[in-house]
Amino acid sequence: MPYAINGFGTRLYGKRDFRADGSYVTTQFVSALWIPLIPFGSQRIRPLSGVNIGVFSNMRYAILEKLPLNIKQVLCVWGFAASIIAVFSLGMSILPSEDQWQMWIPLAFIGALPWGLRYLARKRVPRASAAAG
Repeated sequence: MPYAINGFGTRLYGKRDFRADGSYVTTQFVSALWIPLIPFGSQRIRPLSGVNIGVFSNMRYAILEKLPLNIKQVLCVWGFAASIIAVFSLGMSILPSEDQWQMWIPLAFIGALPWGLRYLARKRVPRASAAAG
């Protein structure tokens, strides 16, 4: 299980390939200051309990299967992290100090993008019928 203190340690990043049972594929990364650096394994998990609020999490998971590293997920996670860092860095360096609030507009859009994409992905998952259960 992942373990981090003040953003340093290991964390699960990304959610992909949702199934009707609520499970999904995620990748465990070594992170520094909550930035995913080195991926070292993907797994299919199902959340059991807890809360996950931004950088604070006490989630419990059932690991359903260990998988080979999901390269597509790794690239998406790195792309997301790089875009957040780039927009923030450019906003701080290019914009005059009185206009730096404007960088929060693209940051909010980029930050909301994963939740919107997950919502659409979950809607596509076929629901298990009540008769089958």
